[in-house]
Amino acid sequence: MSDILERLDKLKTRIQEDDFLKGNGLSNEVNIHIFCYDPADEMAVRYFTEQLISDQSLTSHVIEKNLYKVLLEICDEKRITKAAASMEENLNLQGSITSIYTLTMLVALIFTILFVIGRLGKRNTIIVGSVIAAVGYFLPILTNTPVMLHVGEALRGIGFGISSVPVGSILQDALTYGLWRDGFSAVGMGNAAASFGNKLGTALGTVILGWALELGGYVSSATSQSISAVKSITFMYAVFPALLCAGMFILALIYDLDGEKYSKIEKDIKEGRIGENKFRE
Repeated sequence: MSDILERLDKLKTRIQEDDFLKGNGLSNEVNIHIFCYDPADEMAVRYFTEQLISDQSLTSHVIEKNLYKVLLEICDEKRITKAAASMEENLNLQGSITSIYTLTMLVALIFTILFVIGRLGKRNTIIVGSVIAAVGYFLPILTNTPVMLHVGEALRGIGFGISSVPVGSILQDALTYGLWRDGFSAVGMGNAAASFGNKLGTALGTVILGWALELGGYVSSATSQSISAVKSITFMYAVFPALLCAGMFILALIYDLDGEKYSKIEKDIKEGRIGENKFRE
């Protein structure tokens, strides 16, 4: 304790020195100083600060700015103080949900590569994955309890982990089919178009989300949202992605470049029989 009291006395002397007040010897740097101390000395520092502020004998005028109080003032200005506790709880919930999604997707992806895709084939693997993901999106609509949100996120992770394994090869299958059917390769153009589509989809996804929230009357600074805003959030968080999963399911049903047909296409290409199949399917 004597050490901290001695340091505080030196601090009191230091803040009254002319060089300190003018910032001399700092090479035009900002005049910011930090006083470090052991947390065990917190009460002694607080008492010293209170005495320092009220000391009229100082040659300098001390103004206290408590960062905690400043933060509370900012929260009051933005009218989020009352909602701070629930916001922190939501952030914790969001963090755990994201972790569950990442973990389950990674496990499902590895499991699918090792044990599933070889048995089910690309088409059926996508169907299974899209169904599981769709169920994961619909569960929170029934009840949005934390348990159901976690279960739903786990199912989404499993579903997308399963379906993502064959999805990457679908484009190459289509390009190979085009070469076999029409006799010319569109690998460069096809991959470029897919890359453009991914970027466009990402941009449109952000824009559509913003439009939906604005349409529902979402207010970012509000402590509670209107019924229409909640409905728009639910639609974009659960209903719309579930519909996309349904679309993926339908597309997988009509995908037929799997199994024996694709093996025949590869064999024909290796033997040079390309561009002869346009009217033979």
